[in-house]
Amino acid sequence: TESTTITCLAPYTMLRSYRPLINGVTRLTTAPGKYLPAVQCLSFVSNATGSSPYQPTFNTVEFYLKKAEDAENGVTYHTKHKIPRKRASKLFAEINVDIVAAQEAARPNVFGVDFRVGDAVECVLVTHGGAEAAGASLETVRGVVLGRRNRGLGSSFTIRDVEDGAAIERQIPIHNPMLRSIKVLTRAFIHRGKKRVRRAKLYYLRDRPINECRVSPN
Repeated sequence: TESTTITCLAPYTMLRSYRPLINGVTRLTTAPGKYLPAVQCLSFVSNATGSSPYQPTFNTVEFYLKKAEDAENGVTYHTKHKIPRKRASKLFAEINVDIVAAQEAARPNVFGVDFRVGDAVECVLVTHGGAEAAGASLETVRGVVLGRRNRGLGSSFTIRDVEDGAAIERQIPIHNPMLRSIKVLTRAFIHRGKKRVRRAKLYYLRDRPINECRVSPN
């Protein structure tokens, strides 16, 4: 049988959907950067070889020519997030970003504090009376930051302290409206401020003597 070599001015990835048109071609060379001549070349291949089981009609060729022309003009036919669940997830993520940005601007006492893992911090929490109440009951808690969890509205940090001879850990949601303020007491508390903390999580302190995490006075 005679071998047929066709040079097409289109990337090979574009020719995958036209596989039925080039069954009679034993070798196909491509040149990137051109899209419009692709269907014209494939139509020529199908008519020249005569071995293709699929002969494109005028409407089929016209459709792909129009699609290639739109691709050159920046028009896309691909719609992201067709599945409703994915659309809802995308919308929920955008809402989370907006709410996080609004809270960061409205609560500088919390989000304006640059505290890191290993620092000794003091947090003021509302216990009774409501987050916006003027006469609400407040509680002050202290501890060493063991780790931070960044998950949008679910972001939180864990602190560890010693009270009445027992180690106590608290996980505080940073977007909790009951959290009034955060204050850094000592930088790099576990190293007594002599060097910076290199780890992102300090869970190994749970196996160390409890006095290493003592922040509150006796």
